[in-house]
Amino acid sequence: MGHLVLLAVGLDQYHYLQPLRFAVQDAQGLRDHLVETGRLSPAHCALLTEQSPPTDDGMETEPKTAVLAALLQDWLPHQVGTEDVVWLFFSGYVLNHSGQDYFLLRDSDPERLRETAITARWLVEQLQALPSRHITLFLDIRRPTAPQLGQRIGSELVQLAQTAEIPLLLSCQLHERSRESRDLRRGLFTTALIAALRYHDDRTLAEIEADVSQSLPTLAEQCRQPPQSPLLVASDVQKGRSLFVNEITLEESHEKEVNEVSSTPLPIPEATPEATPDSPPLPAQTATPAPRAGGLWQLVAVLGAIASFLMVGVLGDPSPPEPEQSSPTAQTRPEPPEPPLDPGENQEILQQAQAQIDPGQASSYWRAIEQVRQIQPNQPLYDQAQGAIEGWSQDILELAERRAEAGQLQFAIDAARLIPETSQAYETAQQRIATWENQIP
Repeated sequence: MGHLVLLAVGLDQYHYLQPLRFAVQDAQGLRDHLVETGRLSPAHCALLTEQSPPTDDGMETEPKTAVLAALLQDWLPHQVGTEDVVWLFFSGYVLNHSGQDYFLLRDSDPERLRETAITARWLVEQLQALPSRHITLFLDIRRPTAPQLGQRIGSELVQLAQTAEIPLLLSCQLHERSRESRDLRRGLFTTALIAALRYHDDRTLAEIEADVSQSLPTLAEQCRQPPQSPLLVASDVQKGRSLFVNEITLEESHEKEVNEVSSTPLPIPEATPEATPDSPPLPAQTATPAPRAGGLWQLVAVLGAIASFLMVGVLGDPSPPEPEQSSPTAQTRPEPPEPPLDPGENQEILQQAQAQIDPGQASSYWRAIEQVRQIQPNQPLYDQAQGAIEGWSQDILELAERRAEAGQLQFAIDAARLIPETSQAYETAQQRIATWENQIP
């Protein structure tokens, strides 16, 4: 009898990209659920986040490219046997450059992807080399504000999963964006996934996909987010398999190994030129939708679990929610420093925040806002700090509007989402976001 092996990656803070909010919560939440329900032993899990400790056998888990590569090359093969079930969960940024998908870690540079990121092809090859044939990918991938947004992020992953015959459940369709929610303090997809796993002793991939597909629209509506729907890439046989029990027979495994020996392995791509408009598009139907299973009672149960997440998100944290693109949540970030009482210290905070602003970069205004929010009520220069936040929020809104006028609608939306809810510009920003999202083809 095999066991479940989980490699879960969740990353909020990046050196070269705007931070995410709840990717750490996603990975930690999935891991905790599986451990608490007895599905996963901590000894068979590697959690790669900003706060995760080393694995039980001493492997480092700092969220950097070399660390993830070491876990895939060294840790995972030592954990997995032929009877084991393998899950790889990733919540974070993925970029597509010249038709290749890349997983981004803390030190990944969008300008040097080949040197600093993990290629999707290499990752799939590492999974193919494992002795188990029961492997599933769960990917809650975000689409960063970057020039590479013109590429179809996730398109290569879909093709690789089909070729390697490794089931893949993506958080959204290729033309959609995967969202986080400050109400849930998680990503929408991961919330729906955990809720779907919460009921029944055993689930198939088709049942999970059906429940997630049914609950995501409701979840998005409750959290005031654009709709998204998952994308499942799997054969009919894979859809009907247990997610937790390796039911692949020895004959199937042997047949698979024979096919692997006789087939050509996935080639490691050489440097390729930039994608051109003449590049062949991905076929419209990349995967057959999974059959809807479970019935109304399962949907009610899943929506009940989602409602409990909402209750925890809304009632469990009495403090006002933070901006949509902020640093990690209060549960995962380090304790903030003691608020300074010396007017000179607060003056220095204001000066440092002002000095880092780049008028053409919305994220620089957001970082300045986050910095001066250290200044609390009843402290020296608090009113000046609030005035600065209001002014910088208005600057972000004006920058977003200029981007929208230039036709850069997605960049405008990403900028406007950085405006904090406490700002007077927030409501206007939300109205602009709704308008711009409707204008995106």
